[in-house]
Amino acid sequence: MFYPKADIDLSTAHLLQLRQSLVDQVSSYLPFVWEVCASSFGAPPRRVAPFLERGTFHLIFDIVAPDGGEWIVRIADGATPDFGLTFDAWAGDHLPALGIPVPEVKEIDLTRRRAPFEFTIVRRAKGVLLADLPRSGAEFASVLASLGDIIRRLHAVMSHGFGLIAPNDRSSADIGQGSCATWTNYILKRMDEHIDVCRAIAAISDGEAREIAEIIPSVLRQLPDTPARLLHGDLGSHNIFTVQGHVSSLIDWEDCVAGDPVYDIAFWGSFHAPDALPHFLRGYFGSGKPAQDFDERYWLYYLRVALAKTVLRHRLGYADPPGRPPASRRIQLALGRLTAVR
Repeated sequence: MFYPKADIDLSTAHLLQLRQSLVDQVSSYLPFVWEVCASSFGAPPRRVAPFLERGTFHLIFDIVAPDGGEWIVRIADGATPDFGLTFDAWAGDHLPALGIPVPEVKEIDLTRRRAPFEFTIVRRAKGVLLADLPRSGAEFASVLASLGDIIRRLHAVMSHGFGLIAPNDRSSADIGQGSCATWTNYILKRMDEHIDVCRAIAAISDGEAREIAEIIPSVLRQLPDTPARLLHGDLGSHNIFTVQGHVSSLIDWEDCVAGDPVYDIAFWGSFHAPDALPHFLRGYFGSGKPAQDFDERYWLYYLRVALAKTVLRHRLGYADPPGRPPASRRIQLALGRLTAVR
């Protein structure tokens, strides 16, 4: 979530160059994707087709195996090893037994010996993305309650350390070690930089910047420590598949975090209007109740996530949909709610 990303030239000419570059890259990779799939399945695949709208950091190919099974090849083509791909493999191996639906990873290869890129072959998730589901009615509420129950199961998994996780081998029952000594260190990591960027792009005022810089550390100091639990780390609606009112798959585990479970809930909540939260919490807590400091933690983490997401959207060039309030308004929402509940 807090990865550094370079600014992007968003001129029309540059966007056209990026598009053509993506087409050229996909074309050059296609024979290698075909070969690794044929090797993995024991026979040539029936279909290999690229998604020309790439994922945030990965190229994606749609695969139909010789037996008709549907798979995805995710490609990492960066200058450094993408160990985050191993989280998909670990999650697919270990989490379904806990009632957490994660697609199977058939193969992962980070060696670049079989192709000029790193890749995983992952079973294609079934269903409709939560992002594409109408946000009203009984089905939406049912999906959110289903998600809450699944995330409760995930948060029962103990972790070590705090923050972004350095992965173990996929065969290990432990996913890996958090990269920070304390949870506070992780939450405050690069916070000042994010505040400065948000102020520079006029997402927040000077007064709001000063208030945020004071309130986040202040609230963190007052909250009691919590044991580190395994968090998905990117519970966006684009990573959640649904079938008939239930969550069918959680995908993209490369941002796994060891930390406070409420952070995961707040990250999910930042994709939805506040009136969606009760449906999620109904599944998460069942007949139980949140801890007394839940609201304070929730809006604290929501505020921190909103800062980071605003910076990331700016650096990736994501435009706000026409006719809708800027996504950065989540910062003001969270700041107001946190001030009210502390």
